[in-house]
Amino acid sequence: MGDTVLKPDSIIKGLHGAFCRDVSRHELLQLAAAKIQSADTRYVGVYMYMVRGDNLELEAFAGPPKELTSMPADQPGESDLTVSVHLHDKVIGQIAIDCDTPDAFSEVERNAVSKVADALATLL
Repeated sequence: MGDTVLKPDSIIKGLHGAFCRDVSRHELLQLAAAKIQSADTRYVGVYMYMVRGDNLELEAFAGPPKELTSMPADQPGESDLTVSVHLHDKVIGQIAIDCDTPDAFSEVERNAVSKVADALATLL
């Protein structure tokens, strides 16, 4: 488990550029998922769940489709790395990254994904 190859500043710059082009919410989430997944070949899939009512609903992903497309908002994700998307003190979504490599994620990597999540929260 080494340092991350995920470069959050590059991803965030791409998200801001897309936001300035007035892309849809789905396109923004899809872009974030695709950019995160392409950052590391270990990432099997990246899934963007967003809060709708009392549930987290899968809105965008990069990688294989998930059977789990909806779950209670208070249920933690089953992925190897799950980071909440917060707007102020409210959870509005979740980024879930699946990886086949055991113990694949470092704290540095979690922090990088958290930076992307924070940027998404302000853009959505």
